[in-house]
Amino acid sequence: MTDDSTQHDLSNQNGGSDHLPGGAASDDRLGLSLNSELPGGRPLNETYWAASDMIPHYTIRHLAGAREELSCFRQLEDESAALYFNIVHGAKVRRRFTTAKSGAPCTDYVLIAHEGGSGGAVRERAIALFDAS
Repeated sequence: MTDDSTQHDLSNQNGGSDHLPGGAASDDRLGLSLNSELPGGRPLNETYWAASDMIPHYTIRHLAGAREELSCFRQLEDESAALYFNIVHGAKVRRRFTTAKSGAPCTDYVLIAHEGGSGGAVRERAIALFDAS
């Protein structure tokens, strides 16, 4: 029986292999623990949540009438959120938007980015939308 407590091979996206730091594997079916520590002493779970807080959650807020908010989930860019809205919600509201400054500015809808801050605070950033219909 070999001692594999210091290196655990994993395949990477390029077909090669990398290894987890010592102690990262456990006895579960996947062979690794999400509560392991990365080099530098930072827990893997904490690193994942810190990274996911950097990606904002977007909503499109209707400023007139019912004042509803339609989710565009987490997106890497403002324009990606507008594209998501066009695909998922565009037919319902019969509108298509872009964040590119082209077309007429939209006065009744605004894109809101909910960005995580320190101590769990959430900051809202409003992004102007333009008609893409």
